[in-house]
Amino acid sequence: MRNPIFLFVLLLFIVCSSPALVSSFGQSDFQTDVTTEAKPWTHLKINNDPALIRFAMVSDHAGGPRPGILLEAVKKLNLLQPEFVLSVGDFIEGYEDTEGQLNTQWDNFMKNLAGLEMPFFFVPGNHDVGRPLWSEVYRKRFGVEYFHFVYKNVLFLCLSTNDGPEKNTGISQEQVDYASRVLSKYPDVHWTLVFQHKPLWNDSKAEGWKKIEALLAGRRCTVFAGHTHNYLSQEKDGISFINLATTGGGSSLLGPESGEFDQIAWVTVTDKGPRVANLLLDGIYDKDLRTPEKASKFAPFARGGAISVSPVLYHGETFSAGTSHLKISNRSDQPVRVQILAELPDGIQMSPGSLSSTIAAASETEIDLKITASHPIASTDLQPVVLHWTVTFDSMDNMPSTILCGEKRIMIDSPFPLNRVKQPVTIDGDLSEWTLPFSVTQPADVWHNPKGWKGPNDGSFKFNTAFDDNYYYVAIKTSDNEPCFDGWKYWEDFAVVSVDGSPAGSADRKKNSFILMLGPEISPEQSSEYSEGAIPEGVISKCRALSDGFEVEAAIPITYLKKLQGEDWKQVYLNIGFADFDRSDAREGVTILFWRPEWKSPAAYPEAGLFLRN
Repeated sequence: MRNPIFLFVLLLFIVCSSPALVSSFGQSDFQTDVTTEAKPWTHLKINNDPALIRFAMVSDHAGGPRPGILLEAVKKLNLLQPEFVLSVGDFIEGYEDTEGQLNTQWDNFMKNLAGLEMPFFFVPGNHDVGRPLWSEVYRKRFGVEYFHFVYKNVLFLCLSTNDGPEKNTGISQEQVDYASRVLSKYPDVHWTLVFQHKPLWNDSKAEGWKKIEALLAGRRCTVFAGHTHNYLSQEKDGISFINLATTGGGSSLLGPESGEFDQIAWVTVTDKGPRVANLLLDGIYDKDLRTPEKASKFAPFARGGAISVSPVLYHGETFSAGTSHLKISNRSDQPVRVQILAELPDGIQMSPGSLSSTIAAASETEIDLKITASHPIASTDLQPVVLHWTVTFDSMDNMPSTILCGEKRIMIDSPFPLNRVKQPVTIDGDLSEWTLPFSVTQPADVWHNPKGWKGPNDGSFKFNTAFDDNYYYVAIKTSDNEPCFDGWKYWEDFAVVSVDGSPAGSADRKKNSFILMLGPEISPEQSSEYSEGAIPEGVISKCRALSDGFEVEAAIPITYLKKLQGEDWKQVYLNIGFADFDRSDAREGVTILFWRPEWKSPAAYPEAGLFLRN
């Protein structure tokens, strides 16, 4: 007989020297060629503690089940690769009177579940065991309605909340006694997880649950339930109660704020207890989320190029009526549903006021939009009409539809008179000598994130422009609910002044234009980094911070215009932008509000921002 001590030492050597076995015990099998003292990582405490438990949960599938959701959940669970999957009941619709009918429902459920690559634990709901016959069929398939298991020193206690008389709501004394025995057997587990269908902690008459809840007192415990089809998390007497939403059960799907969504709950049991990540089913995608084929299909709408509107151009100091041409091009291989709603400025009407249409594959539709004013509106007061569009690609395979949204702005524009200043201008950032007739409460363009602008209370501006024998002037005053002047690079508030002195007939805004970046705390280095074009020598500017925004004055030597157009210069193109950064909404980034479409934008048009010397 071999020496048992020798065999033990040999086995220990094999275990400790085998990379595969070392890895299986949670130790790192990390190898690298990096030898420098500085390392391209934060640390090597790799998150592979073998004591961690990572499992997933699904919720109600009954109560008005929506076909296809369970199968979708199975596919996405396989993407996530949890150790196992737990449930909180209502797998089938139930409400049948024969064993055969119930078995048909169970067969369909199990068929959809068959592709799951990891174990699935059943916890019954009222649709599954809510009548004696249903309970009998359930127990024939799954043995018991309540049970427990211990895994990695964590107790999983699975209860039945339809264990009252005639299988009505409740927990029988027999089940209470069972739970008591289990909890007594495992008093020192790391954590206790309880799974049940109905959230009986909200039911003052649930005597059986009250007894179990008393048994849980003092334990590190988390309780999961379903039934309400509405997510809610709460703490009570030191216990965390989590009510899951749905995984295919009846729901209006109003969203997380209403607690109505299809979900998978990802639970990681750590040394400090469970961490729950609620994953929306519609937010889990495989690697083919976006392929070249999908990109080419959706890109024209996603980038806004498939929907275009023409500006309404007129001549005069006031606007009365005009027409914009709307064109929608569907280059995809399937029909799309298009809805358009108009956001109208004061005093403006549009006909038709909305659009709802299905555009056939590889086709387009065009329509004239009549824009009218209830009374003549001064050109300086006109704001664009905003078209809010939604395009829906309906799925052909019972998957969620692809919905794209965006905005198009119809500009109402005419050339503006450029007047000589009425009094000498001092470039000091104080606009008290200026009138500011141009008001921008609805920008023509919002860069770079339109969702970041919350409306005129978030940011707006006024401006004016004029000239004298020596300078062309621009004066700007912003209104801002959260001024920010001490940011870094462009993460602060500033003005963008775009000027083009090209003569009439020139369509190239890049050749002669320049852009000034001006703000109260914009350094010369910042300004030179982000300004563009050949800025004329002798430009003077001054900015002044206010409690609700800032003021800017800029003077551009008139020689700039004379050089491009001669002594008798006639015109200038101008665009004003206000970069608004809010620290309280920093995740949206910087939004730049432009008076006219940014000159590099697809929405730009040659006549935008034209001022004619008066």
